[in-house]
Amino acid sequence: MIVDELGPAGGIETGLVSLATALVGLGARIGVFSRAPVAEDNQYAVALARLGVPVVGAPRAVAAITRLDWRARERLLRVALAVLSPAIALVALADAALRRRSLARAWRGAHGRLRGHLQEIVHEQLDRLSYPSLDRALAAGRLPRPSVAHVHGYRCAEVPAGGVAWARGRGLPVVYHEQGVSHPGAVRIAPARAAHVAVAISRAVEEGLRQVCAFEGPIFRIPYIVEPRNGHAQRADIHSALPESWNERPVVGTVARLHPQKGHSTLLDAAVRVLAAQPEARFAFAGDGPLRAELEAQARRLGVDRAVAFLGTVDQADIPALVARLDVVAMPSRWEALGIAAVEAMMHAKPIVASDLEGLAELVEDGRTGLLVPPDDPDRLAAALLRLLADPALRHDMGQAGRRRYETLGVSSAAVAAAFLAAYGAAVEAAGV
Repeated sequence: MIVDELGPAGGIETGLVSLATALVGLGARIGVFSRAPVAEDNQYAVALARLGVPVVGAPRAVAAITRLDWRARERLLRVALAVLSPAIALVALADAALRRRSLARAWRGAHGRLRGHLQEIVHEQLDRLSYPSLDRALAAGRLPRPSVAHVHGYRCAEVPAGGVAWARGRGLPVVYHEQGVSHPGAVRIAPARAAHVAVAISRAVEEGLRQVCAFEGPIFRIPYIVEPRNGHAQRADIHSALPESWNERPVVGTVARLHPQKGHSTLLDAAVRVLAAQPEARFAFAGDGPLRAELEAQARRLGVDRAVAFLGTVDQADIPALVARLDVVAMPSRWEALGIAAVEAMMHAKPIVASDLEGLAELVEDGRTGLLVPPDDPDRLAAALLRLLADPALRHDMGQAGRRRYETLGVSSAAVAAAFLAAYGAAVEAAGV
């Protein structure tokens, strides 16, 4: 399995570990390669190690180069052009003399040609430096020799960059696993097209694979595994993560990394309106990420910090106990391919208030298992939360309807593992190996 990053929290990571657990139980041998370094105390790396699944991350020095964002790559390109400007000047002078053209025109031509070559290196070839680390790990036996490459990614396989191409270059059957929603105009190229088989986690993702990624091969629609975590200690003392004074108060919670995608700032704006009408309400933010300091500052600025708890990363084994404590699960995302947190909320019979978009609308039946509101609309979000907080019977009925809906989703480990084995078989057949 290839992934861009095995982070300490996230939907892709959760799905990967759950799938690996199910496949190992069926006798599969699995290895995981991350284009980013992996910390030893990473909860997912620890879980995989317990399964006997080796995890190899690219060296830190390599990852610092290959995982530069586009802004950093543009800066690198400008620096390279500046350093090479004396050479460009010499080429321009020779071109002007030989072709009897103006120096300005010769300079523009030489500069443009070099920029084009450097742009290809910086934006397309640089990413390939990740994969010698994978080759070395395979050669040294640190990862098992694959018979199928399973690439976990998003944005038409621009992430993880080069994963599909690496596998095809070694003659492997490739299953590309799209876990985001691709929008028209969002991608320059679609490396996913080179995969033999694609997997979509939702109907919205399947449509993106066809319409945006131009994927023409077989697509299997397979959700994440979401089921009770048998064998994991579900700590009763997770309540200690919340202030004791919250024990008898209604709690709205969100379980997501603190990233712009998840719409936490909208939830904080809505909290102002909710607390004005229901001062007893409290808000729990489970998860960590790049926006934590900014969101904590926003809560202080809005004057709601006394009613908000930022819990940081919560271990996967503890999430069931946390969700059980919530009265309403909020998912104010700005885009969402599926939403593991929504499925977990339904599994635990909790009503959901979610953004009316993409994968969330496939899961949440408006007015039946929860309420859908427009993204980035704190007024509508607050109104939906207040409606549920004020009506315990409605919360109960929606929670129970959500539990019944959960039973129809096909998210058990047995169902998902069987679907992936079929996808792997289809990739092997398509590759003709």
